[in-house]
Formats: sequence, structure tokens, C-alpha cells
Amino acid sequence: MNKIYFFNAANFGFAEIDLRKKNVFFVGDNGSGKTTAIRAIHYYYNSDVKALGIDPNKESFKDFYFKYDNSFLVYEFEDYFVLMYKRSGDIKRIFSKQKFDLNRVLKGDEIAPLKEVIEYANEAPLKYRPQTNEEYKKIIYGLDRQRLDFKLTTIKNYNTFINLYNKIFNVNRAVFDAKSIKETIFTTLDRVEAGEINYEEFANELMDYRQYFIFYRKFKQESANIEKLYIYKNALIELKKDIEEVLAKIAYKKEIEEKLVDELINELKELETKKRKVLKQFGYFDKKIKNIEENIQNTIFELSSKLKEIEKLKEIFNLKAIQEAEKKVSQKEEIEKKLITLQTSLNELIKGIKNQVEEIEEEIERLKREKRILKDKLKEEEIREKRNLEEEFFEKFEKVKEEFIQKEKELLSKIEKIEKEITEKEDEKRAYQRELNEVNFKYSKKEDELKAEIQEEINKLKNKKREIQIKKDELLDEVVRLKRELKKLKGDYQEKVENIKKEYTRKISLLEEKIIFYKNILKTKPNSFKEFLNQNVENWEEELYPVIDEKLLSMDIDELKPKVVSDRVFGIELDKSRLKSIPTMKEAEEEIEKLNINIDSLNKELQNTLSLLEKEFKAKEIEITSKIEINEEKAKEIDAEFKLIDEEIKNLNEKLKAKLNELNNLKNEEIKLIKININKKNDEIKALNEEINKIRRDIKALKRELQNKKEELEKEKIQKFKEIKEKLIEEFKQKEALIDEKINELNIKKNKISKDERVEELNREIQNIRNKLKEIEKAEMFLKEWEEKKEFINSENSLKQKLEKYQNYKVRINEFFLKMEKILNNKLAKIEEKIKNKDNELNIVKEGLKKVSGIKLPENKIKTNEYLSTLIDEYKLKDSEFKEKKIALKDIASDIKSALERFVVEGLEVNFNLEALGNLVAEELEKVDELYIFKDKKFDVLNKTRLKGLKNLISGILDKKLDNFEGAKEDFLKQVKRINNNLSKVDFGIIKGIRIEIEETKRNILKIFDEIKENIADLVTLLESEESLFFDRAESDRKLRKIEELFNIIKQEVKSESFTLIDVVDINVKFIENEKENTLKLIKNESSTGGSILLKIAIAVSLLELFIKEKASLFLILDEVSVLSTKNQKLLKEYVNERGLGVIYVTPDLPLVDVDEIDIYKFRNIGGEFEVVRLIGEEGVRVN
Repeated sequence: MNKIYFFNAANFGFAEIDLRKKNVFFVGDNGSGKTTAIRAIHYYYNSDVKALGIDPNKESFKDFYFKYDNSFLVYEFEDYFVLMYKRSGDIKRIFSKQKFDLNRVLKGDEIAPLKEVIEYANEAPLKYRPQTNEEYKKIIYGLDRQRLDFKLTTIKNYNTFINLYNKIFNVNRAVFDAKSIKETIFTTLDRVEAGEINYEEFANELMDYRQYFIFYRKFKQESANIEKLYIYKNALIELKKDIEEVLAKIAYKKEIEEKLVDELINELKELETKKRKVLKQFGYFDKKIKNIEENIQNTIFELSSKLKEIEKLKEIFNLKAIQEAEKKVSQKEEIEKKLITLQTSLNELIKGIKNQVEEIEEEIERLKREKRILKDKLKEEEIREKRNLEEEFFEKFEKVKEEFIQKEKELLSKIEKIEKEITEKEDEKRAYQRELNEVNFKYSKKEDELKAEIQEEINKLKNKKREIQIKKDELLDEVVRLKRELKKLKGDYQEKVENIKKEYTRKISLLEEKIIFYKNILKTKPNSFKEFLNQNVENWEEELYPVIDEKLLSMDIDELKPKVVSDRVFGIELDKSRLKSIPTMKEAEEEIEKLNINIDSLNKELQNTLSLLEKEFKAKEIEITSKIEINEEKAKEIDAEFKLIDEEIKNLNEKLKAKLNELNNLKNEEIKLIKININKKNDEIKALNEEINKIRRDIKALKRELQNKKEELEKEKIQKFKEIKEKLIEEFKQKEALIDEKINELNIKKNKISKDERVEELNREIQNIRNKLKEIEKAEMFLKEWEEKKEFINSENSLKQKLEKYQNYKVRINEFFLKMEKILNNKLAKIEEKIKNKDNELNIVKEGLKKVSGIKLPENKIKTNEYLSTLIDEYKLKDSEFKEKKIALKDIASDIKSALERFVVEGLEVNFNLEALGNLVAEELEKVDELYIFKDKKFDVLNKTRLKGLKNLISGILDKKLDNFEGAKEDFLKQVKRINNNLSKVDFGIIKGIRIEIEETKRNILKIFDEIKENIADLVTLLESEESLFFDRAESDRKLRKIEELFNIIKQEVKSESFTLIDVVDINVKFIENEKENTLKLIKNESSTGGSILLKIAIAVSLLELFIKEKASLFLILDEVSVLSTKNQKLLKEYVNERGLGVIYVTPDLPLVDVDEIDIYKFRNIGGEFEVVRLIGEEGVRVN
């Protein structure tokens, strides 16, 4: 490549970069366009935008580099150039065999339109437009023989080369470690699966046989358990049938006896309800009577208090006192008039001394008022004290009453508990009585039932014998049917195989036809009209194909003489959406790849389908064959079973005799124990009734005590009130005497002020009149109080009548209570007697229904005369036996499952669901049958099949790829030798003597394989000597284990499912740096003198030389050139350039450089647009 041009591409308006000197410096800051230019160069060599390191979150290559309709790149070579642009979303290329003339594209400062540039490219005598990436790469790497004019170099396996080139294109960023170099060398061998041995697949298969060997031993150990499992399974099925029959009888008897029991229970419920009702009435009545008694007593007390108060009032308001008071009140008006007259005379007489007297009189009036108030207070205090005494009495009585109620409740609670205990004792007694009746009834029935049971079992055995004969006939019929089924199965299998092959052949043929169609699209006949269109008309498939005769495409252009006269195909526009179109060559290339993948998938699917079908057929064939053999074997077993049945009948008769003796002994023991318990309960009930009578006497004593306490408190209240009243009157009299004394003193003082005898006389008269008025005032107050109390006093007779009435009530209530108590007790005794009688009647059938509780019954019923209780006993016996055998079945199944579950063996199913198996689920029972069949028939067949498979496996692995592996190893060593030959010419001064040394892994895997081959040979000898005893011989197990151990050694060594040359060979890179030998597994940029860069360059170029047979215009990228001295730069340039390669040095600032044979380009970013300027020779370039 001589030059690269950017025209309106990737933020470059125009850029020209000359690469002919092979050593170019790109100088500039980050984001100035250096990397953009490098990616454009890189893209030419690989044609893969994914390998350019563009961030997927940024613009794609084609959108960034070809933003505009007039964006394009030009790659200039010595005698041709390549035009690259975008059309219809795809990158287009034109190889043009002519020297590139920049003036045809750049006219002054203007870039020619892309249309003109394309026309210019098409003017060349030799031009070509590759339609696909693959076609493009074949051209530049010299595999298209017709277009060798445009090749860079000749590389046969160019895709491998491109992958390597992408890795080392930027030398600084390339990872050079032992593994990557090793893998790179391996890719150059050009071998399919070179040296790969998939030992894991063989090891896994061998481990399967080893596991089968272990399984064989385990299965042999579990054979007896499998036999037991089968026997227990059959026994449980028979027991289940027996239990179902007994349950059907129980269901019938339950329905019959429930009707009678329900009636008795309902009657008992009614009686219990009546009893509860009577007890409730008793309690309610008792409570009601107490409330009534309390209310009557309170009323009597209230009435008595009122009558006592009336007696006192009658003493105060007698007839004589009332008449005297009325007489005094009638004189009031006359006395008041006389008082006015006397007062008037006195006023005039004492007018002169009035003021002094008025003050004294006012004080006297105040003291009189105080005296009246004191009297009122006396009355109030009497009322208050009386009320306090009433409250105190009430509180004391209530407290005593509460204590009484609490004691009464406690005693009644004791009675209730004792009565409950008596009820429980009576229930227990009745239970014992029932138990006694039951025992007699039970044992008499058991004897009959035992006889009937044994006879029934004998009958069952006879019936079983008949059923077995029928079963034998059915088995022989089944054998005939299975043989016909096996014949049909083989015919159906062959037919299915043929049909499947036909169907897959049809599908693959359709895909192959499509591949032919797409390959025809890719084929372009030289000098054809199609080739002309490919090279001269873009997107012609979309525009021209729908309206052109397809035959024209293959016609010779000399015949058609086509010519492009316009950039438009047609002068008119058509709606071609409904017309036929063909894919582009690129689309055809992609479709062929997809179709080939689909064909491979279909072939694999066909093999898998046929394999599955064959496995299914073989499994069914073995299954049917086994069933035939099992049925024939079962028919023989039936004959032996007949003898066992006769023996069982004899044993049953002996069993009956022994059980009858046993029942009689048990009966006598049970009756004795029950009678002892009944007598004990009678004594306990008697003691409890005596305790209740004692408590009731205590309650009556408490009631008497309460009444006495009430009367005592009443007397105490009356006495206290009398004492308080006397005390209050005494206090009043003392206070009144003091006030009277003060008034007398004031009157004496007032009288001293009077000087006239007439005044004194008038005052005496006035005082007398006033005294009379006071007496009148008292009489008025007396009459007023009389009026207030008159109605209350007059109610004395009615209150006495009420008191007498309530006292009579009290007597009658007590009498009524005693009478009702007796009636309710009699009623309660009668109900309890009825309950007892009904309960005894119920117990005979109730026990059976009690036993049936919790038993799930079927809907179907079987009529029987046996009692429910007897049937339940039979059921429990069989159910217990069933549960024991169920546990044994699950234990055996669990042991078998634990022993064999880990083995995956075709036809063996031991993954029992233990709960479902115990519940006799059909699916799990089938597993038991299948396991039994497997043990008797399939196991031997499987052993023979496994032996045959083992023979095939070990015989086919002896030479598996070992020779290929050795050949690959030799080729690898040759390539290393070539690389070392190239590296031997490297002498960078500080770095020299570079070489790659081979280091084989610590263990020689090939030697392990030799040991495996020896053990396999021994194993084959064992197989061929005694096939039938192979799995029984310990030597066989040792050989298999040894081979497995050897494969595990390989597995641990390579840690992979297969191993290749890469897994068993390591390399070391050895070199001399500054006269000191070094060995590196990983080459890092760690040398301050640039030694690591020189080392990387040397190895990178040596690897590329494995592909490049001739000089090629290829470039490598090198960052951080500043670490290299100018001398080392010169050595590096000479080494790389001698091999036809170039180097682009990328640096932000220009370092000290060797200017010989270099170009320097300065990149800048100006407002988002890139600019590049050639700097060589300008001021600022430092020359060494």
C-alpha cells in the first residue's frame, strides 16, 4: 500500500497519508484522528469491522467513515487503487487497475462528486467489484486466480492469518504469553482437529461399565430382597381386597345400626336436655326465690321503719296539741293590732332615746335569729345522722350478705362438682356394666365368628384355587397374544425407520436444492451479462432482476453488447414489490452458510431419532419377550401354589381349636376385673351423696345466721340513733341557754336607758304581746308541719296491712320453695332413671359405632348378619397385618432403592415413591413387577449386551488418534524450528538470541496411554475367555478400575474433556537482554530501554512469516516509541522492512527519532474536524 486518502470521511475533509517509506510517525493528542486513520488501514487487511476495536456504544465503522453521500476512501498501490464507499447501507469496493490520479478526484479545493469518482475507477481496463467479504479477501490474499493483479500477498489459510494479524496489529497492546504463542503456532498446522484426543468420552463410557460392574455385584446381593418385595406386594394386594370386603360389610352394618343408635341418642339428648332444663330451672328458681325473699325482707324492714316513725309523730301531733295551736293562731290578728297601738304610744314616748335602744334591739334580734337557726340545724343534724346510720346499717348488712352469698356459692359449687363427679362415676359404672354385658356378648359372638371366620378362610382358599386355575388359563392366552404383538412390533419398527429416513431425505433434498440455487447466484460466468451487471450496475438485483428475463444473465456480453449509458436503469418507476427478486451475492453467501448448518442439524437429528426409535423398539422387544417368559414361568408357579393351599386349610382347623381355648380364658379374667370395678364405683357414689347432704345442711344454717345478723344490726341502728339524738338535744339546749343569757343582758341594758315608768309599763305590755305572737308563730309552724306529716300519719293502716301482707308473702314463699324443691328433685330423679335405662339400652350397639369412628368406609356395601363390633375387630386385625407388611414392603423397597438407585441401567427402575408404593399405587406396583421381570429375565440379557458393548468399546479405542497426535506434534516442532530460524537473525543489540524452547508436561500422557493399551489388551483376553463369568471375576474389576484411574490421571493433568498438543506441550521464550539470559512466560512492556517492545516485534514478525511467503505491504502499530533509542529504532526498522512490513509509530509528542526513511504526520482536531499535516524536514524535527 503506497497511500491512503480520506475524502469527506471520518471527520477528515481531505487527508493524504503516504505509507511508501514503510515507517510513519502519527503525532498528535488524543481525539485528533490518529486511531481513525489507523483503523482505516487495518480495515483494508481484514474487512471485518468487528475486529477494529470500535466501542459498540459509538457510531459504527460504515456510519462514521461514510457519513455523507460523497464520503469515500482510496487505497493507492503501485499500479492500481481501491475505491471504498457506501451505498444502500453496505460498504462497496472497486478494484481499479490504473495509477491513481489525485487530480481526477480533487479539483482545486473541491472534491469531485462520488459518481464521477466511481466513473473514474471504472475507466480502468481491468476493474472489479467484489460482492462479498469472502470474495474480497480471496482477491487481496491471492486465492482468486483471475484477479492476481490486485493481490497483496499469497496466503492459503488467510482467515487464520487475519485472526493472528488482528491480535498483533498493535504490538504494544498485543498479549504475548506462552499460551497465545502456542495456540498461534497450532493454528498454522492447517490440520483438522490436529492432535486432539477426546479421552473424556471414552473415560466416561469406561466408567459406565465400571459402574455397571459395581451394579452387577449390588444387584446380585439384592436379588433375595427383590423376591421378598414381589411376595409382599402380592400379599398386600390380597390383604387390601380382604380389607375392602370387610369395610363394605362394616359400611352396611354401620348404616343399619346407626338408625337405631340415632333414635336412642336423640332420646338421650332429649332426656339430657330435660335434665339440664330441670337443673337450670332449679338454679333459676333458687336464685329467683332468693331475690324475692331479699326484696320482701327489705320491704318489711322499710315498712317497719315507717310505722315506728308514725308512732313518734302521733305522740307529737295529738288532738289536744292541735286544738291549742289552732286557738292561738285565731287570736293572732287581734294581738297584732294591740301591739301596733302600744308600739305607737311607746314610739312617741321614747322618741328622744330611740337611737340607743335601736342598736340594742338589733343585737337582740340577731341573737334570736341565731337561736332559730340553731334549732333548724338541730333538725338537719338529726336527719343526717339518721341517714348515716341507715347507710351504715345497709353497708354492714350487704357485707354480711356478700359473705353469705360467697359461702353459699362455694358450697353450691362443691355440690355441682360432686354431682358432676357422681355423674362421671355413674358413667364409669354404666361403662363397666356395658363392658360386662359386652364381654359376655363379645366372647359368645367371637366363638361363633371365629368358627365362621376360619370356615370363610377355608372357603376363600378353595375359591382362590379356582381363581388361580382361571388365572393360569389367562396367562397362557396372554402368551399367545404377546407373541402376535411382538411380530407386529417388528413390522411397525421397520416401517417407521423407512418413513423417517424418507422424510429426512426429503427435507435435506429441499435444503440442498436451495443451496444449489444460492450457489448459482454466487457463480458468475466469465464475460457474462451477470458479470457485467456486477461490475457496472450497483444494486442491479433489486432494480433490474424483477423485470428481466433470467436467461439473459448467463448470456455472453459479446452477444448482448451491454453498455452503461445512464446511472438510472430505467427511465420510468415501477412498483416492484409484487415482482420476483433474487438475493444479492452477499445474502446468498449468508444463506448457504445457514442452510449447511441446517443440513448438519437434520443429519444429527435423524441419527438421534433413529437411535431413540431403536432403543424404544429394543426396550419393548425385551419387555414383551420378558412378559412371555414370565407368564410361562407363572403358569408353572401356579401348580406349586395348589399344594400350598391344601396345607393352609389343614393349618386353619388347628388354629380354630387353639383360639377357642384362648378366648374362654380371656373371658373369665375380664369378667372378674369388671365386677371389682363396679363395686368400687358404688361405694364412691354413696360417699359423694352423703357429702352433698352435709353441704345442703350447711347452707340452711348460713341462711338462719344471716337473718339473725340482720335483726341484730337493726337493733344496733335504733339504739345508736337514740343516743345521737339525745346528745344533739343536749348540745342544742346548752347553746340556746347561752343565747338567752346574752339577750337578757341586752334587755337589762336597754331598760336602764328608759327613765319613765310609763315606758317601762308599755314595754312590758309589748313584750307580753310579743311573747304571745311567738307562741302563735310556733303554733303556726306546728300546724304547718302537721299538714306536711298528716298524709304520712294517715297511711299507718295501709302500711300495717302491707307489712302483714309481706310477712305472709315471706312465709308462703318459704313454703313454696320447699314444695318446688321437692317436686324438682323428684322430676330430676325420674329423668336420671330414664337416662340410665336408655343408656344401658344404647351401649350394646353404641360400642360398635364407637369403634367405627375414624375408619374410612367405601360407598359399596355387602349385606351380612355379623355385628359391627365383630367386623371392626376383624378389620383391625387385617389392617394391623396390612400395616406391618406395608412397613416391611417399604423397608425392603428402601433398601433396594438405596443400594441400586444411583445406577442408571436401561430397563431398571428402583426410584420408588415409598409412600405411593405403600399405598399400592398402580404405577409403583408396576415398578415392582418390572423389577421382578428384570431380575428373572432381563438381567441376563443385559449382561450379554453390556459385555458385547464393552468389547466394541475397548477394541475401537486402541489406536484412536494416537498416530494423528504424534504427527501433529512433529508438525508443531517443525513450525517452532522455522520460527527459531527467523528469530536467530534478530540482533537488536540489547535484545538478541531470541528462541522458543519446548517444555513437555511433567507427565508423559502418551506413556499413560501405552499403559492403558496394555490393560485393555488384558481385558479383551478376559472377555474372550469366559464371557459368562466376566462380571463375577475380581480380575475384571481390577482391570477396569486401573484403566479408569489412568484416565483420571490424564483428566487431572489437562483439566479438560479432551486434550490436544496445547495441553501437553508448553513453551518458554528465552532471549538475551543486556548480555543476560532471560526466560519469560509472559512478555510485558517492562523494559526501560524498550527491550520488551523489540522482543514483541521480533516474535510478531516471526509468526507472520509463517504465513507470508513473499513480501507484503502490511503494517504493524507501535505505541510508546519514545522508550526506544534512535539506534534501536533504526535496528527495528531495518528488521521489519527487510521482511516487507511497515510500522506506524503512534505518539502524542515527537520523540528523538532517526529521520532516515520515515514520514511524520501531525494530527489535530479543530472544532470536531480532523486535520493531518506532513512534518518531515520542518523546523522542530530533531535529527540524531
